[in-house]
Amino acid sequence: MKFTNIDINEIDIKDDRFRISYFVSLEDLIESIKTAGLINPPVLSFRGERPVIVSGWRRVLACRKLSFKSIPVFISEEMDDLEAFKLAVYENISIRKYSIVEKAEVLKKIKGFGAGEEEIVRKYLPLLDIPPLLKYLDPYLKIAEFELELKKLIHSRNTDFNVLQLLAEFSPPERTLLLPYILPLGKNKQRALVTTIYELSRKEEMSAADILSLPDVGKISEDEKLSPLLKAERLCFLLEAKRNPVLNSWNNAFDKVLKGLNISSGIVVTPSAFFEKENISLNFSFKNREEFLKKLSELRKIADSKSFSGLFKHFSDD
Repeated sequence: MKFTNIDINEIDIKDDRFRISYFVSLEDLIESIKTAGLINPPVLSFRGERPVIVSGWRRVLACRKLSFKSIPVFISEEMDDLEAFKLAVYENISIRKYSIVEKAEVLKKIKGFGAGEEEIVRKYLPLLDIPPLLKYLDPYLKIAEFELELKKLIHSRNTDFNVLQLLAEFSPPERTLLLPYILPLGKNKQRALVTTIYELSRKEEMSAADILSLPDVGKISEDEKLSPLLKAERLCFLLEAKRNPVLNSWNNAFDKVLKGLNISSGIVVTPSAFFEKENISLNFSFKNREEFLKKLSELRKIADSKSFSGLFKHFSDD
């Protein structure tokens, strides 16, 4: 490699063939470069008349933000795209762990540069901390084809691989519909929700879009008193009930008791997930002390009503 200085505007940043991550934050790096300068020069390689970035996208973008005229760089003379891309992969993996989305992008590009599946499984899956089995390659390649906005979100949330593997079985519009319900949940509940929708769609021969268009689902999504998390948890419960007839009967009985209590809007009563525990959660908001006391008074009247005990008759361990 040759070390030199180069006019930053000569770098072709539209050619992103070697880029691994598209979801980068530059703020910390910009402050570092302001303080200490560009300590680690990026690696470039000529493709045609202009150099492209092999490794160091964040560094180049940060220097552009700082209006640098020129920067120090290493010029690689490697003309084989796969061999050049390996430089980027090895440099990045030596200093940080790749997210699932970045691993998917690496595998997609390695395959696009001509590596065969057997070589990818044997050489590159272990490098990325993925078991060297062919069955793992296809899901990662499918994740690499996710919509950009979806990839950005799952990269920032470090979403569970099993969830993404199931999401790959849905169409792009269905993934977009599922996203608002998936993101507020923890990993275990994300997995449970996506698995339930996937199995329910196969059992009922309905698309995920049809399931999410059901009237009961619409009531949840349109309920303004529910937070995104509560909507997601309600959807988990509702769809699991549809998949499980016994649970569905408990859910209907619970809802019937709730309606009979005439609870005002702003108070949300929710049983434990799938009635597995004898716990019922209560959620309400208030603007001031008077409103708080008013809610407490209403809750006292509800607790004193004859039908209140009916809420506790539908748990699975009774």
